[in-house]
Amino acid sequence: MTELGSASTLGELLASHRRRRFVGRTSEVELFRAALESPEPQFLLLHIHGPPGIGKTRLLDVYAALASDAGAKVIRLDGRGLVPSPSAVLQALGVLEVPDAESHIARLSDDGRLVILFDTDERLRPLDEWVRSWLVPRLPATALTVLASQAAPDSAWRADPAWRELLRVVSLRNLSPEDSRQYLHACGVDPARVDKLVELAHGHPLGLSLLADVVVRGGEAAADPLTPDLVGILLRRFVEIVPSGQHRRALELCSLARVTTETLLREVLGRRMHTNCSPG
Repeated sequence: MTELGSASTLGELLASHRRRRFVGRTSEVELFRAALESPEPQFLLLHIHGPPGIGKTRLLDVYAALASDAGAKVIRLDGRGLVPSPSAVLQALGVLEVPDAESHIARLSDDGRLVILFDTDERLRPLDEWVRSWLVPRLPATALTVLASQAAPDSAWRADPAWRELLRVVSLRNLSPEDSRQYLHACGVDPARVDKLVELAHGHPLGLSLLADVVVRGGEAAADPLTPDLVGILLRRFVEIVPSGQHRRALELCSLARVTTETLLREVLGRRMHTNCSPG
């Protein structure tokens, strides 16, 4: 384990601290490891999804480390820093000559196995069809791609029989009580206070992290889990990334109305809203 005395960069030190505090997700890690190590993996695209703060980015950190240790070439892209356009994604992949993009994409794995990790993929949803029908099919046949998003993949991925064979979808859930305790112990929380924090956070990784930070620094975690600071931070994380202004207006409506119906949403937002697009 890299500690302060042996870390050559701050990045290595940060990575060491993240590894020490990573708990749970055993099945998700083993699923990726099996695909990485198998000469004929059962899938080549893994889609993980879950609400903000559930640990998608930390899981991608683990995937990146596993792939790097296995000698794979790892490319990470984050939708928060990309314009949702094909040229921006290709440039992030290192494909600079867009007119000759196909040959450049095919050579991305010249140095070995290729692993591409897309974080905050909901920001790139306008490119979903392009990624599914153009980009990924042009990757080397052994490339392993991971998409991490708030929402489950579009039904078009499952509608194609070929993709159904090559796609795996994983919904990230809250941590178990035992994993929550393990995380709090790794953070240095007083064992006498661990069970209370587990009860307050309900296994939500970001909630656990915020509560651990409070008590490790000498603060008190209120008996009521819905403390203003905790709720405020969690709420900002949930609403900071919404697909469109229409979705944001729908969220604002839901926060004001005692009962939200499709009819009410349609009347207030001024256009027909499909049931599967309604918040909640």
